[in-house]
Amino acid sequence: MPLARRASAYDDLLGLERPDIDVLMRLGLNDVTAIPDAWHAVRRTYEPDVVHVLIDEGVLERLDDIRWLPTRNSYYADTTLKIDVGDLREMTRVLKSAGMPHARIPEILNHPYSYNAVRLSDVLSLCHARGLVDVAGLFDAVGSRLWDADKNHWRFVLDTIGARNADDIQRFRPLLDLTHAAPVEVATWMRAHGASLDDLVDAREFLVQVAKSTTASVRHLDCLAGAGLTAADIAHNQNYVLHGRDELLGQYLDVIARHGYNDRASIAAFHSAYTVVSTWSLDKLLTVVGPLNNRGAATEVANWAVRAHRRGNVESLEYLAERMPAKTLDALNQRLFAMDIGPALLRYVVEEQGLTDIRALYDWFYADAWGVKDYAGPRILDDAERVLIEDAFRRKNFAVLEGNRKCLADVVSARVRPFIASPVDRTDESWEAYHKARRQAEFREREALKPFLPVMLNATHGVLLRSLLETASQAESSMPALLSVFRPLIADTARGRGPNGPMLSDLEAEAIALTYGVATKSVQEYWTRVRVDDAPWQRWYRDEPYLMRWQRNTFRVSRPLDHAGLAALAVAARFARRFSEADISVFDAAKHLRGSLLANPLADQHMLQRHLGVLLAVAAADEQVKEWVTRRLEAMSDLDDESAVAHREIGELHDFFRIVLPDALDAGQEQFVSRLSATDARDLSLRLDKSTSEDADGHAMLANTLARTREKVLQVYVEWSAREKRKFKTQRDAAHQSTLHAFVSKRPAAFFAKQATGLCSGGNTTMWAEARHAHLVIFDPMTGQLAGMALLYSEVVNAIDSMRPSLIIRAINPTVSMVSGHEANSVVDAYFDLAIDLAREHGLACVAFPPHSGQDFMSNRADIGSAVRKRYEGRSVPHHRSQDEGATGTPWRDQPREIPHAFSAYEEGSGLVSTLYAIWRASEPAHLTEDPAEALTV
Repeated sequence: MPLARRASAYDDLLGLERPDIDVLMRLGLNDVTAIPDAWHAVRRTYEPDVVHVLIDEGVLERLDDIRWLPTRNSYYADTTLKIDVGDLREMTRVLKSAGMPHARIPEILNHPYSYNAVRLSDVLSLCHARGLVDVAGLFDAVGSRLWDADKNHWRFVLDTIGARNADDIQRFRPLLDLTHAAPVEVATWMRAHGASLDDLVDAREFLVQVAKSTTASVRHLDCLAGAGLTAADIAHNQNYVLHGRDELLGQYLDVIARHGYNDRASIAAFHSAYTVVSTWSLDKLLTVVGPLNNRGAATEVANWAVRAHRRGNVESLEYLAERMPAKTLDALNQRLFAMDIGPALLRYVVEEQGLTDIRALYDWFYADAWGVKDYAGPRILDDAERVLIEDAFRRKNFAVLEGNRKCLADVVSARVRPFIASPVDRTDESWEAYHKARRQAEFREREALKPFLPVMLNATHGVLLRSLLETASQAESSMPALLSVFRPLIADTARGRGPNGPMLSDLEAEAIALTYGVATKSVQEYWTRVRVDDAPWQRWYRDEPYLMRWQRNTFRVSRPLDHAGLAALAVAARFARRFSEADISVFDAAKHLRGSLLANPLADQHMLQRHLGVLLAVAAADEQVKEWVTRRLEAMSDLDDESAVAHREIGELHDFFRIVLPDALDAGQEQFVSRLSATDARDLSLRLDKSTSEDADGHAMLANTLARTREKVLQVYVEWSAREKRKFKTQRDAAHQSTLHAFVSKRPAAFFAKQATGLCSGGNTTMWAEARHAHLVIFDPMTGQLAGMALLYSEVVNAIDSMRPSLIIRAINPTVSMVSGHEANSVVDAYFDLAIDLAREHGLACVAFPPHSGQDFMSNRADIGSAVRKRYEGRSVPHHRSQDEGATGTPWRDQPREIPHAFSAYEEGSGLVSTLYAIWRASEPAHLTEDPAEALTV
């Protein structure tokens, strides 16, 4: 190589080694200044042997050809790709012989670890025999699948499916990735029954799932075809094929046909119920529908059947339909509430309490039947069970009824068991005689206990206690004495007090266990460790409770929800996901999008579902939109109308269309449009709105069309979701609120509140012993049992007042049964209201709470924690002590102030946070002359 004229020309040689020079010289390098700029990136990516192979095989011939080699980011500078040069050589020879342009062959280096020259040769031979000779076009269509996809899958796509060119093959690329044997029989059947290539494109996911299935067969297809479905219909209703044996499918179709649903549209409508509702249950439910069965309402009836089946107690619905027949489907839908009542209990309230009118029964259920959903009950009521039910009915509180039933059954079973021996010979006849004798003995025992039940229930707020039942079954004379001790004990415990002695009697331990809902064994185990000094908190004790009112989750719908519209959201979500699939073109993703709808003034939520799907795809990069598209939209059609979940989800759906989706579209539209080619952008624009004016700039054309689509579609869905939201009528009168009794306590029994509510600090007695800490315990006066609790801390927060303590509240935790039946916002507001009242009453400086901090410091109930974060923590603003104390501004309750403060959520030094959120402060700070020692006490 000739010498360069300037020394600086040798700078490009720095870092190069002898093998680099060898490669470059083979490609014609004869001037040190002619080293290509790309070489350093190539050398960073490959060993020299890789380039030598490509030179040997005549792929690279000139220095300029080096630019054909794909390179990696400098991030990987320390490692070169480990490529088997022997495999690479064989791959190169196959591609050259098949006519692959030399400039394209190095692109296989993008897929360096799956080379299989034999399979590549076989696949190219298959394609060549069918007239597919454009190897570069095939590589563009499917990439490495030319050599890493099973040859049988290629035969399936080429011969069974009938792909005839590279574009066709690209549309079926997912079928080359099958992990199971290709569904040749099913695809052949579909072709034979009129499925076009476009139909099979739509059926790709169906065919993938059929390949994975162990039960899908042509018999399923024959069964559905016999019922009138086309091949395309079957692909769109794949659950019929993928789930269950073909004989079960035949039975299912027979059931819906027997009730009049034997046409194509009806069979498709009942597809949603196939995997959810058993044939037996569906037959019973459609029998309940009776004369209201109607092909024109098949979708509505199918959705109703799914919701009804999920509620259970079909027998209750059958009974109500017979006693109070519905005249319309809307009326039938409103009778679903009866399925939350056990059949025996429903018969009792109708026949023995006289609720024979649907309106009276409906009003009783929503106003006076608190906890009735939790009662399973026996199929037949005996007199003892009636006593329990009558007491619950009188108290308008069924929450303890199932527990009472189990308590009675356990005591009776324990009394009978020693006297009825198990059979020795264990024959069927012996077992039958044993069960008969046991039933008779249990009946006698229940009859003997029946007279005592009303006395016990009156003494215990309607809750049976095992100790009292056992006493009643053993010695009648001891019952009055036991009740005389128990009544004041249970009343005192339900005021946050209770026993305080060094040792607990069995009755005392059971009283605490009953009141707090914990195990008696746990009470005995912790007792000596939870008897701590409560002197700093004694002035907080009081005989009269603080009243808290929680709004019950009681919703009625004025009209049934639009489940057809909700089901359309699932279509929109699936349509949106098509645009993110790697193996689908925009042309195929936008299939079935009707551009004439956008200008149609009558277009509604049922018609614009695919237009909504496009908007969802545009905004799919947003995390909230992604959650709705992947999960929540498809779950909407399964909502139970009169449920707290439905009320919450419909409200959040309305906010999604009103706030979340518009914001996400603002953020994501430009990126979505820019990643499409000009041709795809123009095509999608015309698919969205066929009246779109042609524009030379395809991207600008799509941006304008999306703006019109957004305006029209969001208006439709915001208005529709608002109508659905208005259907919920929340009952906010006193009859639909729970009035609860709250007490501040550091007495030993109050410790068990955090065990009852499942706090992670349930066994932490160290923090319980700290003088700054106590519990807020809340009881339901209807039952005398714990309804919720919170942790209270009294300590100085210097940023607010350096002399006077503040009140910090955290761990707002209703019990499981209470949180599921009450509005989270109402519960949080009630806790904060009371905390502020306590701070005022005891002269504290402020009320504050710690941040979530990823440790659920504010609640281990998801809805409660979410309410605190959204309505309080999320609205907070920094607090600056230099601000004018007299200035007016947003109330702290509406806009909490972020306060710097080192707070230990557990014992001092544990669970540290550096910030609190203050929701209230006293109007004046403490005087500096205040005794510091006094300020540090509660």
